[in-house]
Amino acid sequence: MTAVDGHPFSAVSLDNETFLVSVFHGNDNDGAVVMLRPIRENFVSARSLPIGDQPAGLAVNHDGRLVAVAADHMTVLLDPTRLLSQQGNPVVARV
Repeated sequence: MTAVDGHPFSAVSLDNETFLVSVFHGNDNDGAVVMLRPIRENFVSARSLPIGDQPAGLAVNHDGRLVAVAADHMTVLLDPTRLLSQQGNPVVARV
C-alpha cells in the first residue's frame, strides 16, 4: 500500500507502470496531482504537482499526449512527457 498526503480521488495510468493520482488536502483550493512510480515491490511518490482548486477526475487522451485534471473551477491540461521527465513545466493550460 502507498500512502499519499491528502485524500486521493482519482487515478490514471500513463504507461501501465506510472500512475497519476488526484489528491485533495482538505483546505479550500488546496490539492495536487501525485505521480506514483514503482520502486522494487512498492509504489513511491515521485513528484507532486500543486493544482489547487480541489482536483478530482483525471483523464488521458487517446494518444497519451495530454492529461486533463478536472478541478472545482477549471480544467488543467498536463503534458505527461514533461511530468515524467520532470523537465519543464508540465502545465499546458488552465481552462
